[in-house]
Amino acid sequence: MTDKIPTSTIGLLSTILPAYYSESQIRSRFYTASAPPNVYGRNKSELIINWLEEINRSNEMPLQTLGLVIQEYMEIEFVPW
Repeated sequence: MTDKIPTSTIGLLSTILPAYYSESQIRSRFYTASAPPNVYGRNKSELIINWLEEINRSNEMPLQTLGLVIQEYMEIEFVPW
């Protein structure tokens, strides 16, 4: 059994990522992470939800793939106010 991407994380990312990336940038991030091809959505949020759900269904290591998608954010050093 593999660890899946939690639905709460899918929901959160579907609201955050569209604010920072165009659709082509989102597609590029997922393709770079070797996510399954041919995923569609009516808007950027739906595209992200569909893609992450497809990763959960078809990928042996969905959390690792998610890590590659959000790697840019994971490497930012937190600086408190």
